[in-house]
Amino acid sequence: MSFLFTTSELSSTPVARLVRGVARLLIPWLAAWFGMLIVQACAPRLQSVSAGAAIWAVLGLAFWTYWELTLRRRRGLRPLHSQLRYFAVIELISEWRRDLPKSPELLEVGSGPIGLGELWPGPFTGCDARFDGPTSSNMKAVVGSATALPFPDGSFDLVVSVDMVEHLPSRSQRERALKELARVSRGIVIVGFPCGSDAEKADRELAQACRKRGLAVPAWLEEHLANGLPKANLPESALRGVVIRRYPSESARSHLWVMTRDWSPFTSFALSLVQAGAPRLLRWIFHLLSRTTRHPYRQFYLIKTK
Repeated sequence: MSFLFTTSELSSTPVARLVRGVARLLIPWLAAWFGMLIVQACAPRLQSVSAGAAIWAVLGLAFWTYWELTLRRRRGLRPLHSQLRYFAVIELISEWRRDLPKSPELLEVGSGPIGLGELWPGPFTGCDARFDGPTSSNMKAVVGSATALPFPDGSFDLVVSVDMVEHLPSRSQRERALKELARVSRGIVIVGFPCGSDAEKADRELAQACRKRGLAVPAWLEEHLANGLPKANLPESALRGVVIRRYPSESARSHLWVMTRDWSPFTSFALSLVQAGAPRLLRWIFHLLSRTTRHPYRQFYLIKTK
Protein backbone atom coordinates (compact mmCIF):
# COMPACT_ATOMS: atom_id res chain seq x y z
CA MET A 1 0.00 0.00 0.00
CA SER A 2 1.11 3.53 -0.69
CA PHE A 3 1.92 5.50 2.44
CA LEU A 4 2.97 8.66 0.59
CA PHE A 5 -0.50 10.22 0.48
CA THR A 6 -2.90 11.39 3.13
CA THR A 7 -6.58 11.89 2.50
CA SER A 8 -6.13 15.66 2.68
CA GLU A 9 -3.64 15.37 -0.18
CA LEU A 10 -6.05 13.45 -2.39
CA SER A 11 -8.06 16.55 -3.21
CA SER A 12 -5.13 18.93 -3.78
CA THR A 13 -2.87 19.42 -6.77
CA PRO A 14 0.87 18.61 -6.77
CA VAL A 15 1.64 22.35 -7.08
CA ALA A 16 -0.48 23.17 -4.02
CA ARG A 17 1.19 20.43 -2.00
CA LEU A 18 4.61 21.70 -3.07
CA VAL A 19 3.81 25.29 -2.10
CA ARG A 20 2.48 24.23 1.32
CA GLY A 21 5.50 22.01 1.95
CA VAL A 22 8.01 24.70 0.99
CA ALA A 23 6.23 27.29 3.13
CA ARG A 24 6.15 24.99 6.18
CA LEU A 25 9.86 24.32 5.73
CA LEU A 26 11.11 27.85 5.01
CA ILE A 27 9.09 30.01 7.42
CA PRO A 28 10.61 28.74 10.71
CA TRP A 29 14.15 28.66 9.30
CA LEU A 30 13.85 32.18 7.90
CA ALA A 31 12.64 33.30 11.32
CA ALA A 32 15.67 31.56 12.82
CA TRP A 33 17.95 33.43 10.37
CA PHE A 34 16.61 36.81 11.49
CA GLY A 35 16.89 35.66 15.10
CA MET A 36 20.55 34.78 14.52
CA LEU A 37 21.23 38.22 13.06
CA ILE A 38 19.65 39.89 16.10
CA VAL A 39 21.67 37.74 18.52
CA GLN A 40 24.92 38.47 16.68
CA ALA A 41 24.14 42.19 16.59
CA CYS A 42 23.63 42.19 20.36
CA ALA A 43 26.64 39.94 21.12
CA PRO A 44 29.74 40.81 19.03
CA ARG A 45 31.60 37.75 20.38
CA LEU A 46 29.13 35.49 18.58
CA GLN A 47 29.71 36.96 15.12
CA SER A 48 31.90 34.10 13.89
CA VAL A 49 30.60 31.75 11.21
CA SER A 50 30.62 28.72 13.54
CA ALA A 51 28.73 30.58 16.28
CA GLY A 52 26.22 31.87 13.75
CA ALA A 53 25.63 28.36 12.39
CA ALA A 54 25.10 26.99 15.90
CA ILE A 55 22.66 29.78 16.81
CA TRP A 56 20.77 29.32 13.54
CA ALA A 57 20.49 25.56 14.07
CA VAL A 58 19.21 25.89 17.65
CA LEU A 59 16.73 28.65 16.81
CA GLY A 60 15.65 26.83 13.65
CA LEU A 61 14.82 23.65 15.52
CA ALA A 62 13.01 25.60 18.22
CA PHE A 63 10.96 27.66 15.75
CA TRP A 64 10.24 24.63 13.57
CA THR A 65 8.99 22.62 16.57
CA TYR A 66 6.81 25.50 17.76
CA TRP A 67 5.49 26.09 14.22
CA GLU A 68 4.56 22.45 13.66
CA LEU A 69 2.95 22.05 17.08
CA THR A 70 0.93 25.23 16.51
CA LEU A 71 -0.31 24.01 13.13
CA ARG A 72 -1.19 20.62 14.54
CA ARG A 73 -2.99 22.06 17.57
CA ARG A 74 -5.15 24.20 15.29
CA ARG A 75 -6.22 21.05 13.47
CA GLY A 76 -6.34 18.97 16.64
CA LEU A 77 -3.41 16.80 17.73
CA ARG A 78 -5.13 13.51 18.48
CA PRO A 79 -3.57 10.90 20.80
CA LEU A 80 -0.98 8.70 19.11
CA HIS A 81 -2.97 5.49 19.57
CA SER A 82 -5.94 7.16 17.85
CA GLN A 83 -3.73 8.35 15.01
CA LEU A 84 -2.32 4.86 14.49
CA ARG A 85 -5.82 3.42 14.13
CA TYR A 86 -6.49 5.72 11.19
CA PHE A 87 -3.15 5.28 9.44
CA ALA A 88 -4.39 2.06 7.84
CA VAL A 89 -7.60 3.80 6.74
CA ILE A 90 -5.55 6.59 5.14
CA GLU A 91 -3.36 4.07 3.33
CA LEU A 92 -6.30 2.06 2.05
CA ILE A 93 -8.12 5.16 0.79
CA SER A 94 -4.91 6.25 -0.95
CA GLU A 95 -4.45 2.85 -2.55
CA TRP A 96 -8.05 2.57 -3.75
CA ARG A 97 -8.68 6.23 -4.56
CA ARG A 98 -9.07 5.39 -8.27
CA ASP A 99 -12.12 3.29 -7.42
CA LEU A 100 -13.78 6.24 -5.68
CA PRO A 101 -15.37 9.43 -7.03
CA LYS A 102 -13.36 12.63 -6.86
CA SER A 103 -15.33 13.79 -3.81
CA PRO A 104 -16.75 10.62 -2.27
CA GLU A 105 -19.60 10.68 0.21
CA LEU A 106 -18.23 9.10 3.37
CA LEU A 107 -19.91 7.54 6.38
CA GLU A 108 -18.02 6.57 9.52
CA VAL A 109 -19.87 4.21 11.84
CA GLY A 110 -18.79 4.32 15.49
CA SER A 111 -17.02 7.60 14.86
CA GLY A 112 -17.43 9.18 18.28
CA PRO A 113 -17.21 12.99 18.30
CA ILE A 114 -13.99 13.18 16.24
CA GLY A 115 -13.67 10.20 13.90
CA LEU A 116 -11.61 10.88 10.79
CA GLY A 117 -11.89 14.57 11.60
CA GLU A 118 -9.06 16.62 10.15
CA LEU A 119 -7.75 13.61 8.24
CA TRP A 120 -10.65 13.87 5.79
CA PRO A 121 -10.54 16.85 3.39
CA GLY A 122 -14.27 17.47 3.16
CA PRO A 123 -17.55 16.92 4.99
CA PHE A 124 -18.52 13.44 6.13
CA THR A 125 -21.24 11.76 8.16
CA GLY A 126 -20.51 10.21 11.54
CA CYS A 127 -22.94 7.75 13.10
CA ASP A 128 -22.77 6.59 16.72
CA ALA A 129 -25.03 5.61 19.58
CA ARG A 130 -24.08 8.87 21.32
CA PHE A 131 -21.65 11.76 20.96
CA ASP A 132 -19.78 12.85 24.09
CA GLY A 133 -18.46 16.36 23.60
CA PRO A 134 -18.23 18.68 20.58
CA THR A 135 -17.95 17.00 17.19
CA SER A 136 -15.47 17.60 14.37
CA SER A 137 -16.25 20.72 12.38
CA ASN A 138 -16.52 18.76 9.12
CA MET A 139 -18.68 15.93 10.53
CA LYS A 140 -22.46 15.68 10.40
CA ALA A 141 -23.37 13.72 13.54
CA VAL A 142 -26.22 11.21 13.27
CA VAL A 143 -27.36 9.17 16.26
CA GLY A 144 -28.08 5.58 15.31
CA SER A 145 -27.33 1.91 15.86
CA ALA A 146 -24.70 0.00 13.91
CA THR A 147 -27.08 -2.95 13.63
CA ALA A 148 -29.84 -0.79 12.10
CA LEU A 149 -28.25 2.16 10.34
CA PRO A 150 -30.71 5.01 9.62
CA PHE A 151 -29.74 5.32 5.95
CA PRO A 152 -31.19 3.92 2.69
CA ASP A 153 -29.34 1.26 0.70
CA GLY A 154 -26.28 2.49 -1.20
CA SER A 155 -26.23 5.94 0.41
CA PHE A 156 -22.43 6.35 0.56
CA ASP A 157 -19.45 5.83 -1.74
CA LEU A 158 -17.23 4.91 1.18
CA VAL A 159 -18.12 3.47 4.59
CA VAL A 160 -15.50 3.32 7.35
CA SER A 161 -15.64 1.72 10.78
CA VAL A 162 -12.66 1.45 13.14
CA ASP A 163 -12.75 -0.42 16.46
CA MET A 164 -16.53 -0.59 16.62
CA VAL A 165 -17.40 -4.23 15.92
CA GLU A 166 -15.72 -5.63 19.04
CA HIS A 167 -17.96 -3.51 21.28
CA LEU A 168 -21.05 -5.40 20.15
CA PRO A 169 -21.60 -8.23 22.65
CA SER A 170 -22.67 -11.13 20.40
CA ARG A 171 -21.50 -12.67 17.14
CA SER A 172 -24.95 -12.24 15.60
CA GLN A 173 -24.91 -8.50 16.34
CA ARG A 174 -21.40 -8.19 14.90
CA GLU A 175 -22.44 -9.98 11.71
CA ARG A 176 -25.55 -7.80 11.49
CA ALA A 177 -23.42 -4.65 11.81
CA LEU A 178 -21.13 -5.77 8.98
CA LYS A 179 -24.15 -6.46 6.78
CA GLU A 180 -25.44 -2.97 7.55
CA LEU A 181 -22.09 -1.41 6.59
CA ALA A 182 -22.22 -3.25 3.27
CA ARG A 183 -25.89 -2.36 2.72
CA VAL A 184 -25.44 1.42 2.93
CA SER A 185 -22.29 1.35 0.76
CA ARG A 186 -22.39 1.67 -3.01
CA GLY A 187 -18.68 1.04 -3.41
CA ILE A 188 -16.14 0.35 -0.66
CA VAL A 189 -16.27 -0.54 3.03
CA ILE A 190 -13.17 -0.29 5.24
CA VAL A 191 -13.61 -1.96 8.61
CA GLY A 192 -10.99 -2.69 11.26
CA PHE A 193 -11.09 -4.35 14.66
CA PRO A 194 -8.74 -6.16 17.08
CA CYS A 195 -8.95 -9.92 16.82
CA GLY A 196 -7.03 -13.07 17.60
CA SER A 197 -5.16 -14.47 20.58
CA ASP A 198 -2.32 -11.91 20.37
CA ALA A 199 -4.78 -9.02 20.64
CA GLU A 200 -6.58 -10.68 23.54
CA LYS A 201 -3.27 -11.17 25.35
CA ALA A 202 -2.31 -7.52 24.77
CA ASP A 203 -5.65 -6.37 26.20
CA ARG A 204 -5.21 -8.52 29.32
CA GLU A 205 -1.67 -7.18 29.84
CA LEU A 206 -2.84 -3.58 29.40
CA ALA A 207 -5.61 -4.07 31.97
CA GLN A 208 -3.13 -5.65 34.37
CA ALA A 209 -0.69 -2.75 33.87
CA CYS A 210 -3.47 -0.26 34.63
CA ARG A 211 -4.32 -2.04 37.89
CA LYS A 212 -0.66 -2.20 38.95
CA ARG A 213 -0.39 1.57 38.54
CA GLY A 214 -3.65 2.13 40.40
CA LEU A 215 -5.35 3.41 37.27
CA ALA A 216 -8.93 2.70 36.30
CA VAL A 217 -9.27 0.26 33.42
CA PRO A 218 -10.78 2.21 30.48
CA ALA A 219 -14.40 1.43 29.67
CA TRP A 220 -13.55 0.36 26.12
CA LEU A 221 -11.00 -2.13 27.46
CA GLU A 222 -13.51 -3.48 29.96
CA GLU A 223 -15.85 -4.14 27.04
CA HIS A 224 -13.09 -5.93 25.12
CA LEU A 225 -12.51 -8.23 28.05
CA ALA A 226 -16.19 -8.79 28.79
CA ASN A 227 -17.36 -9.35 25.21
CA GLY A 228 -14.34 -11.16 23.86
CA LEU A 229 -12.77 -10.09 20.58
CA PRO A 230 -14.21 -11.06 17.18
CA LYS A 231 -12.78 -13.89 15.12
CA ALA A 232 -10.54 -12.89 12.22
CA ASN A 233 -12.88 -14.58 9.72
CA LEU A 234 -15.96 -12.62 10.85
CA PRO A 235 -16.35 -10.55 7.63
CA GLU A 236 -16.02 -13.62 5.40
CA SER A 237 -18.64 -15.50 7.39
CA ALA A 238 -21.06 -12.53 7.54
CA LEU A 239 -20.87 -11.31 3.95
CA ARG A 240 -21.42 -13.22 0.72
CA GLY A 241 -20.91 -12.16 -2.87
CA VAL A 242 -18.40 -9.40 -2.11
CA VAL A 243 -14.64 -9.04 -2.51
CA ILE A 244 -12.77 -8.96 0.84
CA ARG A 245 -9.08 -8.24 1.30
CA ARG A 246 -7.22 -8.35 4.63
CA TYR A 247 -4.56 -5.90 5.80
CA PRO A 248 -2.80 -6.35 9.17
CA SER A 249 -2.30 -3.33 11.40
CA GLU A 250 0.32 -2.66 14.08
CA SER A 251 1.70 -5.54 16.09
CA ALA A 252 0.20 -6.48 19.44
CA ARG A 253 3.45 -5.55 21.22
CA SER A 254 3.73 -2.13 19.58
CA HIS A 255 0.06 -1.46 20.38
CA LEU A 256 0.70 -2.24 24.05
CA TRP A 257 3.80 -0.02 24.04
CA VAL A 258 1.97 2.93 22.51
CA MET A 259 -0.98 2.60 24.90
CA THR A 260 1.31 2.83 27.93
CA ARG A 261 3.42 5.77 26.66
CA ASP A 262 0.89 8.35 27.86
CA TRP A 263 1.80 7.35 31.41
CA SER A 264 5.23 8.96 30.95
CA PRO A 265 5.04 12.77 30.50
CA PHE A 266 8.48 12.90 28.84
CA THR A 267 7.76 10.10 26.35
CA SER A 268 4.31 11.49 25.65
CA PHE A 269 5.80 14.92 24.87
CA ALA A 270 8.54 13.42 22.67
CA LEU A 271 5.97 11.44 20.69
CA SER A 272 3.86 14.58 20.31
CA LEU A 273 6.85 16.29 18.69
CA VAL A 274 7.24 13.40 16.27
CA GLN A 275 3.51 13.49 15.50
CA ALA A 276 3.62 17.21 14.87
CA GLY A 277 6.95 17.55 13.09
CA ALA A 278 7.37 14.29 11.20
CA PRO A 279 3.97 12.68 10.56
CA ARG A 280 5.24 10.97 7.40
CA LEU A 281 8.10 9.39 9.32
CA LEU A 282 5.55 8.08 11.80
CA ARG A 283 3.42 6.70 8.97
CA TRP A 284 6.49 5.06 7.42
CA ILE A 285 7.39 3.37 10.73
CA PHE A 286 3.79 2.23 11.14
CA HIS A 287 3.76 0.92 7.57
CA LEU A 288 6.98 -1.04 8.13
CA LEU A 289 5.76 -2.54 11.41
CA SER A 290 2.40 -3.46 9.87
CA ARG A 291 3.94 -5.21 6.89
CA THR A 292 6.49 -7.19 8.90
CA THR A 293 4.50 -8.31 11.94
CA ARG A 294 3.20 -11.85 12.28
CA HIS A 295 1.20 -10.96 15.37
CA PRO A 296 -1.08 -8.02 14.49
CA TYR A 297 -3.29 -6.45 17.09
CA ARG A 298 -5.86 -5.24 14.58
CA GLN A 299 -6.97 -6.50 11.18
CA PHE A 300 -8.38 -4.21 8.52
CA TYR A 301 -10.68 -5.44 5.77
CA LEU A 302 -11.39 -3.73 2.49
CA ILE A 303 -14.76 -4.86 1.16
CA LYS A 304 -15.89 -4.06 -2.38
CA THR A 305 -19.67 -4.20 -2.49
CA LYS A 306 -20.06 -3.29 -6.18
